[in-house]
Amino acid sequence: MNSEIFSFLKKHCSAKPKDVDRLIISAFLVKNNLVVDRNIFLKEFIITPEEKKEFVILTDFLVIVKKELSKFHFEELIELFEFVISPSDRIVSGAIYTPLNIRE
Repeated sequence: MNSEIFSFLKKHCSAKPKDVDRLIISAFLVKNNLVVDRNIFLKEFIITPEEKKEFVILTDFLVIVKKELSKFHFEELIELFEFVISPSDRIVSGAIYTPLNIRE
């Protein structure tokens, strides 16, 4: 995955992992034209236009995502979520992204 995406995430979402999660999930939904109707859990992670600051960041992030990713499917989503895992958690839990070809 392109490092421009990770650089953006580091620059704009260093505060809390949930902020990064919200950005990634919202971008995934927008890029794939998905609408969350009844999933209460996912609705908590959607950035709305009413959240002006976050929505501007989402819009900027989507520009990069659309430029760098021809597709934004589960594999790309998983790789972005790995970014949220802190280095200390990776060491303790062994949590790392495993590419599809290796998992298969």
